[in-house]
Amino acid sequence: MQQRSDRRRGIVRVAAMAIVAGMVGACADQSGTPAPVYMMGGPTMGVASASAPVRREARQITVQHGQTLTAIALDHHVKTAAIIAANQAVLAQDQATDQWNFYEAKSLKKNLYAIAADAGGAHAADYAKKAKTEGAGQDQAQVDAKGLEDQREQDLKRSETHEGRHHRLTIGATLLEMAIALSTIAIVTKKRWPWMISGALGGVGAVIAAFAYLI
Repeated sequence: MQQRSDRRRGIVRVAAMAIVAGMVGACADQSGTPAPVYMMGGPTMGVASASAPVRREARQITVQHGQTLTAIALDHHVKTAAIIAANQAVLAQDQATDQWNFYEAKSLKKNLYAIAADAGGAHAADYAKKAKTEGAGQDQAQVDAKGLEDQREQDLKRSETHEGRHHRLTIGATLLEMAIALSTIAIVTKKRWPWMISGALGGVGAVIAAFAYLI
C-alpha cells in the first residue's frame, strides 16, 4: 500500500514538473515581438540579438531554468523524506527492542507463577491463573515486537528508495544546469553546436529526473 501511494505521488510530481516547465516556456514565448536593444541612439529593434534563433534559445534557457528549479525542489523533498524514514526505522527498532524485553519479562513471570502453581498450596489456583495471564501478555508482546520489526523494514526500504531518487534527481539537475550554461554560450557566440548539445543535455537531465519517480 505504501509503495503504491509513493508511486502515485511520484507520477503527480513528474506531471507537475512537466506542467511547470511548459508554463514557463509558454510565458517565455507568449510574445513574438523582438525585445528592444538599447544602443547609443536609444532603444531600437535589434535584428541579430532578437532573431528567431536567439528567441528560441532564450526560451530554451527559461524552460531549463524551470525544470532545474523543479528538480532541485524535488531533490530536497526526497532527501528530507529519506532522513525521516531512516529516523522512523530507528524508532521502530527501539520500540521493537522494548517489546522483546517486555516479552522476556512476561516469560519469566509466567514461569515463576507456573512453578508456584505446580508446588501446590492454598494459592495454587491463583498462581495458575496469573501464569495464564502472563502467558497471554507474552504472546501479545511477541506479536507487537514482530509488527514493529516489519515496520522497521518498511521504513528502511522507503529510505533506500528515497536515497535512490535523490541520486537520480541530483544527476538530472546537474545536467540541466550544464544545459543552461551551454544555452548561454550559444546566445553569446551565436553558434549552433552549443545549442544542440544543450538541448540534448537538457532532455537527458529531464528524463533522468522524471525516472527518479517512475522506476
